[in-house]
Amino acid sequence: MAARDARFEGLTTWIADHLSGDLSVPVLAARAGMSERSFARVFRQVMGLPPARYVEEMRVEAAAEALARGEITRKQAVAAYGFGQEERMRRAFHRCKGVAPADWMARFGTKP
Repeated sequence: MAARDARFEGLTTWIADHLSGDLSVPVLAARAGMSERSFARVFRQVMGLPPARYVEEMRVEAAAEALARGEITRKQAVAAYGFGQEERMRRAFHRCKGVAPADWMARFGTKP
């Protein structure tokens, strides 16, 4: 399993560097050199989360940090972190953080 761990370590770094792009299972499986079915199964075993949930959590964490620092607006975060639509980002924030992006910014954002 050590070789697979190393492969996923490289993949998780790649994911973090490409949050605005297509990070679907077919894309990630191809990047890892695995079939989609094997990739999804092994990724979950190694990482403890399904690939889609892992990607969502990475996107939310990156967006939350940028929003809190005031580096980006909510609309900019939608595109910059691959959410596609503002509503998708809002639902992802609720799942991962328990609050909407606007509430996150109000609580943790930099004050002028």
